[in-house]
Amino acid sequence: MSLPLVNVFQDRVDSGLYAELADKLTRMDKDVLSNVDYREPFSTIVFGDICDSVDGTALSAKGNFRANGDQPIIDGTKVKDIFVLRKPLVATKLLSAHHRNQVATLNAIVDLDNLEEEAAGREIGVDVFPHECVKMSKARGDSDVADLIAIHSPNKYEVPNSRGTTCEKRTHRIIKKEDVAADTDAIEDDADENLHDIDVHVGAHYDPAVLPDCRGNFFQFNKAKLVQQDWRDVDGDLIPPWEAYDKLRAGTLVLANVTLKCWIINETKKPKKGEQRGLTVRKKIYQLELRSLKVVAESNLPIKQRIIPTLPGSSPPKTSAMSAFDRFESPKKKKKAVVAQRPVAKVTM
Repeated sequence: MSLPLVNVFQDRVDSGLYAELADKLTRMDKDVLSNVDYREPFSTIVFGDICDSVDGTALSAKGNFRANGDQPIIDGTKVKDIFVLRKPLVATKLLSAHHRNQVATLNAIVDLDNLEEEAAGREIGVDVFPHECVKMSKARGDSDVADLIAIHSPNKYEVPNSRGTTCEKRTHRIIKKEDVAADTDAIEDDADENLHDIDVHVGAHYDPAVLPDCRGNFFQFNKAKLVQQDWRDVDGDLIPPWEAYDKLRAGTLVLANVTLKCWIINETKKPKKGEQRGLTVRKKIYQLELRSLKVVAESNLPIKQRIIPTLPGSSPPKTSAMSAFDRFESPKKKKKAVVAQRPVAKVTM
C-alpha cells in the first residue's frame, strides 16, 4: 500500500530539509536570486518545485519546439527543455519568503528596465513589449499572481564535433542483445552477463531514440545527437536523459544555477493607412538560461505520460510492432482453445 502523496512533502518539513535549505540560501547571500538587489546581467541560483506541463514545464523529446506547418525537428533545430518552478509544497514561512524574494527580484529588474525605456521616450505596451520569465499558474485558474519562474535548458540536440569531451564520467549499465534461438526453455539465473557499461558524462552524445517519445516523422535527424546536461540527482549522480522523466517529475525540489539574459528584438509593424512606414517596436525577452541543476528532494507524484508528437495533418503510423501486438494471443488462451476443440470420446455402457 502506497503512502498518501502529501506525505513526501510533509516529510520535507518534519525532517528539517526545508529549514536547512532556507538557512543555506540565507548564508549564500548574493549568490542566490532571493538575496540579489541589483539588475546587471548576472549568474545566480534559483530554487523551487518543478511544475506540471499545464503550467509550462516542457521536458520531452520535442521540448519547447512548436511545428510551423509541416516543419519537423532536424539537425540544427533549436530545441530546449523548460522547467517552471513554483514555491515548494508545504513550505515553511522562511522558505516561502525566499521564493517570493526571488520572484520580486526578477520583477524589479524588469521594472527598472521599463523606467529606462520610458525615460528614452518609449511607452511600455506600445513601443516596448517586455516578456518576463515570471508567469502565472494555469493550474490555479483563480490565481492572478505571477509567482512561477521559467528556466530554459541549453540546446537539447546538437551535431557532435570531432573533439569529444573530457568531463567527469559516470558508469552506467545498459543491456546488450543476445541470441534468442538457443535454450528457449532453460530457466535463467540472475547473472548479469548481458549487461555492459557506458560512460555518462556532461556533454556526452546519445541516440535520440533513447527517449521513448522520440519517434515518428516529427523527428528527422541525420547526424544530431541528444546531449547529456549537467543535471544531478539527490546523490549527486548525473541524470541520463532516459531517467529524466522519472527523476525530474512534477513536485521535485531542485536548485538551479542560471544566467539571466535579455534578448532584444526590433520589429517593424505593417504601416497603417496613410503611413509611409510602420511603427518599430522592441520586444524584450527575459530568459533564465539553465547551466546546471541539482535535485534537493524527490517527488512521488505520478510521472506525466509523454505523447509521441506528429506533424499537422498526419497520424502516428501503424508500425509492424503495433500490428503484431494487435494479433498477439496469450499462449494460455491458445491452449484453452485447442482443448475446447478436441473431440470427446463416446462411452458405451
